[in-house]
Formats: sequence, structure tokens, C-alpha cells
Amino acid sequence: MALRQAMLALTCCAMAVSVETAAERVVVVGGGIAGLAAARDLNDAGYDVVVLEAKDHLGGRAWTDRGTGHALDMGANWIHGVKGNPITALADQLDLARVPTDYENSAEYDFDGTPEPLSGAQFGNWERTLTTYAKSYLRRAPNATVQAMVNDARDDGDLDFLSDRQLAFLVNTQLEHEFAADAALMSVRTLDEGREFRGGDVIFPGGYDAITTAMADGLATELNTVVSAIEYGNFGVRAVTDRGTFVGDRAVVTLPLGVLKSGDVSFTPALPRQKRKAIEALAMGVLNKVWLVFPSVFWDADVHLLGYLSQVKGHFAEWLNLSRHTGDPVLLAFNAGAKEIKGR
Repeated sequence: MALRQAMLALTCCAMAVSVETAAERVVVVGGGIAGLAAARDLNDAGYDVVVLEAKDHLGGRAWTDRGTGHALDMGANWIHGVKGNPITALADQLDLARVPTDYENSAEYDFDGTPEPLSGAQFGNWERTLTTYAKSYLRRAPNATVQAMVNDARDDGDLDFLSDRQLAFLVNTQLEHEFAADAALMSVRTLDEGREFRGGDVIFPGGYDAITTAMADGLATELNTVVSAIEYGNFGVRAVTDRGTFVGDRAVVTLPLGVLKSGDVSFTPALPRQKRKAIEALAMGVLNKVWLVFPSVFWDADVHLLGYLSQVKGHFAEWLNLSRHTGDPVLLAFNAGAKEIKGR
């Protein structure tokens, strides 16, 4: 969702710039999908654009590793909601192959390998209980944490149909995976925020990087170029890097939040107070991915997702079965959040 929003926002901003200043040079700091979107539109509008990227590849968190002989997306993986999604439009233009994923087509296993540790009735009761408590909290305590709400439901006895591990699994896979953060760090308001694109979800069997490669086509880019300072004033903009200083009339800065928070890139003069406060207040979530390549498929090849009720909450509870989509003997494990849920 963050990538989509950044791309839309920066595309709109770039499109709004007057073509009367087409001779201006723009330095785009950061070659992720937001930076590429801005650079693409500015370049197409006639501006002199250069993209500075610290890594050895473009795309930021959207990049594909092919070192194993398989196209493994290390960051962005899906188009979540294909209807009206700008990534869908790009994929259509490039005629890229896509395959749908069905989250209902899943199989769950207990930590000892026992299948079906959760019944359909338990899933249904969990969803109804969560909805009931969320509606109540949104009225009376929207800033309470999701974890506090779940603890409340547990203490009231309304989740007694679930064991601690079952509850931890559901909180982790259905909430923490969705928002890439611990339930103890999410407000209940989070569950009712934002809008999603409609339609199903799809992945790119050939790799997500086809999108970023197309966006970067024809752009002037400088890889392995680490920016340490950005100076701006009446003279324009200077981006100081480990490979020299890049000068422009303007700059578009699309650095990740973590880089901005680290202070590794200085701004002279300092950014406006409102922006500094926002950088300080915001935080990054955790959603780690581990790809495992096997000699052959030994799991149920027909299911899309595999669930794992780990003994410790959140230890790789959700797996994508890539063989279902590509035939490759590959599994993708996710790990989101870190904190323990209150148990009994």
C-alpha cells in the first residue's frame, strides 16, 4: 500500500509541474518506485533528470533476485487489488504475465505437523468476535491498541474457543501481517483506516522488477551513489555524494523513512519543522521474507497458502506456495511483528 500511495502522490506532483520550466535540471534522490515514478514523468515532460541510487540496483524495495535460477521477489510481491491500480496499468502496457492468489485456498498445520489445527467454525467465530469488539472500540476508544482490544476479548471469555497458540496465529496472520506491525503498536483506528483497490491479488511469476525496469527505461541513473548531504537555496540544489556533487535547479527526495530517521543525510538548511516532526513520529513496520528452494515439491502443491501455528508467536506463520503458480519447488515464508500476545 505504501509503495502505491507514494507512486500516486509523486506522479501527481510531477505531472503538475509547469512545462515552461522544461530546461530545468532535477536531481531525484532515491531510485525506488516513488523516485522512478517522479523521474519518469519529469523526463517525459522534457526536464533534465538524473536519479541517484545508493544500491547497485533500481527499484528500492521492489527487486527480484535470480541467483538461484528462480525469479524471487525480495520486496514487493503482489498487486493488491487489481482494479484501478496504477501497477495494473503498467503491467497491461508491458503485457506482463500475472497469476492470481486465493487466500481462501489454504492449509494450516500445527507446530508438530498435524493438519487442520483450526476449524472453519473457529475462524468464523474469531472474525465475528473481532468485528464486534472493533466496532465497540472505534466508538469508545479508537486510540487503544489492537492488542489491548484482543486482551479485553480474551479476559471477557469471548475468545475461549481458541487456545493461546491459535489466537496468536490469528492475530499474527490476519492483523500483524496485514499492517507489518505488532498488534501492541497498532491503534484500533488502524483497522478502519484507508481504502483499498478492489479486485483480486496477483503476483508476477517472471519477477516484479519488470515494472521498475520499464519505469527506468531511458532515464539517466547513477547507481552505487550514496548521498550524504542535500544543500538548497537560491543557487538551486546540491546533492553531495561519495562520487562527487550533483547540481540541479530542484530536487525530489524519495529516501526511505529509515534513512531519513537515521540522519545519514543532512539537509542545509534543515527541513521545515513540520516535516522533521513527521519523520520523528512515524515508524517502519516489520515484514521479513525468506525464500526456500527445494529439490522437489513435498507439500500440497494445490494450495496457495500454508499456515503454521508456531510454538512462539509469529515464527513464520504464513507461507506462499510458489509451485502452485510457477511449478518451481519454492516456498516463501513471512515473519511479521515481534511481540508476544497476552496468554492464559
